[in-house]
Amino acid sequence: MPRQLDALERQRFKAFFPNLDVDRAVVTGEGSTVYNCIAWTVGMTHRWIWPGNALADFDAFYYRFGIVRSGDGNIAAWGLSATDFQRRTETWWNKQ
Repeated sequence: MPRQLDALERQRFKAFFPNLDVDRAVVTGEGSTVYNCIAWTVGMTHRWIWPGNALADFDAFYYRFGIVRSGDGNIAAWGLSATDFQRRTETWWNKQ
């Protein structure tokens, strides 16, 4: 399934994430109401997960999977849907 963004997706995601290199971004699955990207990062594709609104909530969530924050990046979107999100500093977690 992995594929490049199509023209409409490149346009849409460039508007959402101006610093995203849409030519290098990869779609790993079609949009789903069953699970979100947070669930996907820990291998769950059967439920939607939202650890909380604070960075500490995400730290605690990922820690349960043996994953710890390792640094900050430039940009990310956190939210409940494609239209209900906030842009924040991207945070990276790494498996211990």
